[in-house]
Order: sequence, then C-alpha cells, then structure tokens
Amino acid sequence: MGQIGDPKIDHNYWGRAEEQPPMKRPALLYKRDSMPASDLYGSVSAALAQAAVVFEEAGDVAFAEACLEGALELYRWGDGRPGKYSDYYKEQTKIYRSTGGDDSMATAAGWLYRKTKDPVWLEKAFSYFSYDKADVYCGWDSLWGSHVSHMISLADRGIQVPGINEYRRWSTNKYWRAWLQADGFQSIIKTPKGLHYPKWNAWANLAFSTTSASHALIQAKYTKDSTLKTRLMNYARGQADYAIGGNGIRSYVIGWGSNWPKYAHHAGASCPNSGPCGQAAFTSKQPNPNGPNGAMVAGPGGVRKSRSDPDGAYNDRRNDYVTNEVAVDYNSGLSTLFCGLIELF
Repeated sequence: MGQIGDPKIDHNYWGRAEEQPPMKRPALLYKRDSMPASDLYGSVSAALAQAAVVFEEAGDVAFAEACLEGALELYRWGDGRPGKYSDYYKEQTKIYRSTGGDDSMATAAGWLYRKTKDPVWLEKAFSYFSYDKADVYCGWDSLWGSHVSHMISLADRGIQVPGINEYRRWSTNKYWRAWLQADGFQSIIKTPKGLHYPKWNAWANLAFSTTSASHALIQAKYTKDSTLKTRLMNYARGQADYAIGGNGIRSYVIGWGSNWPKYAHHAGASCPNSGPCGQAAFTSKQPNPNGPNGAMVAGPGGVRKSRSDPDGAYNDRRNDYVTNEVAVDYNSGLSTLFCGLIELF
C-alpha cells in the first residue's frame, strides 16, 4: 500500500514537522490488483532488496529475510505490468511525476540478485534495459546510471552478467561520454569553474553532479582499465570538491568550509530553538539557527538562471527553493560519493 499527501498542503505549512497541527492531509491508497505502477513497485522493491543485503551483512538475518520477502512481492506486482503511479493521482503527484518504471524494475532485479545469488535476476534486469531508451539524467526519476554501474561492477568481479556488452556500450558511449566530457552531448555541460550538469536544468544541479560522481566510484572500484579508473576518480573528486568549496566561491554544504549557506530553504532549520515557529521564521533576516549541518543545498542554477555567470546563479536566501533547498534526494548521491572517496582515495 502506498501513500502520498497533497504537496500544496504540506508546502504551505512552515514550522517544525512534529508540531504540524491537525489539518486535512489526504492519503491516497491503491490496491495491487487495480493499478499497474511499475515505477513505484520497482523502486520500493529495490530499496527493500538493498536493505536485505545490508542487514544480512550486519548479522540481522531475520530482518533481512523479511525485507527480501517484501521485495519479491512488490517485484511480482510490477513485473510485466508497466504503469506510472502519477497516471492515477496526477494532481497529488505532479511535483514528482515519473516518466516510467523500467529503470526501477531493472534496479530491483539487480539487487535481488545480490541478495539471492540467483542468476535469473540478472536476466530479468537486462530484460528491462534498452540502449536507446535509457537516459543519462541520474536522479529521482532515472536510475539507469546507478543500475548500469552496478552491473558493470559485478562483471568486473568475474560474475557472468547477461547483456554486459550492451551495458558497457551504453556506459562508454552515452553515460560517461556525456558526464566526463560535458561538452553538450546528451545536453550535459559544465560551468567555467567545473560543475557538470544538464543544460536544461536549473533545479538541484549539484544533485545531478554528485550522483553521477558517486556512480563513477562504483565503477572505478572494480574496473581493470587503469585509464578509465583514473578518469572516473578524477571526475568524482572534482565534483565533490566543487560541492564543498573547491569552486573558489563557496561551499554548498551547510557547516562545512567557508562561506557556506546560512539561509537554506528548510522549515525546521529556520525555527528558533524554543518558542513558536511559523511565517516569522520564514521571513526572518537572521541565519537558520539549526543547520542542518552536513546537508547540501541545490546549488547553482547554471545557464538556465544566468548565461553570463552560471556558477554565480545561486542565492543564499530562505525563499529560494530552486537553488537553496535541502532535500533527501540531493544528499543521497553526495553521501555515497563521500563514502567512495574515503574508500578509494
């Protein structure tokens, strides 16, 4: 069962999450037998399969098996039944409307292999892959970069991966051709100071750059190609450095380095340590009193915001939710990237 609230209602509330007053907050529910939604089923199946791997390695076998059971059930719901959750609840899901579920189903199958070691899952993963349809725009709506890097990393460890030549062809000729060179191919470009991002995008360009950089380290860890390994590691290090202040302008990680964001678009962070919180905190001229330290904001808006100064297309203002918001999906790639840098450098 999946649920999603109405974004208008939640976004109109500015204050501490735990103090949100009683209000109309509709939850939308669906049944497995009435709604094909492979994007949602695949994404949650993948998350549970990943959790199963992690908790098994941590020694909690019972919980790992429970996660696996859930992952398998959700995968069965989505397999062979393509559909998008947002097609059913367009008003409530318009902010994060999916373009498809094949990437999610492929990712789930890859991680189900990691948990079960059953090669049939690698066959299932490749059945969802298409060289021509897989896009390079890594983020909440596209998992192809992470999936292909995962499959290549398995092959580089000696595992027989169905479709590996197609995966490598896509990785070399599309994904890394776009992200490493950033010369406009597949619309990926770079700012004068080194941020790689999609030319058409203004919102959370740092999420794109750090997420693609995390994929670079997943592949670099096991590749036997020393030249490729160096290129991937240099790219990853460069995007991480840009995020934390190596761009020569500022750090985009709260509490890190110099000139870091003081007014991030984050309701809880803007609230005082005690007393009421609301629109007064939103409009306050004072810096956020509560971080959140370690979180990365969205970052420069690139040429969509300023053709003359794409690096400077950023405002440390609380009302700038395009370049100064904090979000979980922005920081997931950054966390993976930092972990990879610690391990490989």
